Amino acid sequence: MLSHAAALQRACVACQKCPDTAEILELEPADWRIPFIRYLQHGHRPDDPALTAKLKHQASRFQLCDGQLFPLSREGDLLRCLAGAEIYEALHQAHSLEHQGAYKLFQHLIHKGLYWPTMEYDVKTLVQQCKPC
Repeated sequence: MLSHAAALQRACVACQKCPDTAEILELEPADWRIPFIRYLQHGHRPDDPALTAKLKHQASRFQLCDGQLFPLSREGDLLRCLAGAEIYEALHQAHSLEHQGAYKLFQHLIHKGLYWPTMEYDVKTLVQQCKPC
């Protein structure tokens, strides 16, 4: 998703606006939250024992509330899980406020209560590809 957006930005100044949500969703893989929700709600486990062990270990850091998945921060606060277009929008909204470095942007997103598994990598990639930064 980020590489697609970066390619658009490099190609044309007019293309720096966010792509349509429908365009982003076509590129998105399956929602990463689904296995965790299925496991926590119904005890559904993958067929592979190694994947089951990994899921059990990772799921211990999440809570389920009204069908929504929430990871716990290091301070014990509940964070909001993002996926798909929400990630792209949150990243660009936070970064466009002030063109901060990767560490500060990552901390800002955590402070806002947001989480997704590739968050650190996505933040670093965005900052590296940002021309004003």
